[in-house]
Amino acid sequence: MYESKKFTKLGKSLTISDNQITVDEDLFIDCNVNASRIEANNKTIVIGENATVTGEIHGRVVQIIGKLTGNVNADHLIQIEETAELHGDVAAPLIKLASRCRFYGQINYT
Repeated sequence: MYESKKFTKLGKSLTISDNQITVDEDLFIDCNVNASRIEANNKTIVIGENATVTGEIHGRVVQIIGKLTGNVNADHLIQIEETAELHGDVAAPLIKLASRCRFYGQINYT
């Protein structure tokens, strides 16, 4: 049995298929990920400070702290923090951009 005290949990609702990641629970990404689509059905996705992510993102709430290349769609809120770097378009009913974030894309309020 693996005895390391540090491990990454791949939750029971996680599905990785055809270069897509789908979960039915909140998702925190703090690593390098390259996928065509990352989706958390009606849940929150956080792109952590150490993350470099490429792919389309969809969730109820999406918070970006690290680096993301790809479009973001949220059913409720997209929050782009000061440390974030986003290359892609965003679409949500509520969008919050921190004053020092690096955002390269278009905003669409849905």
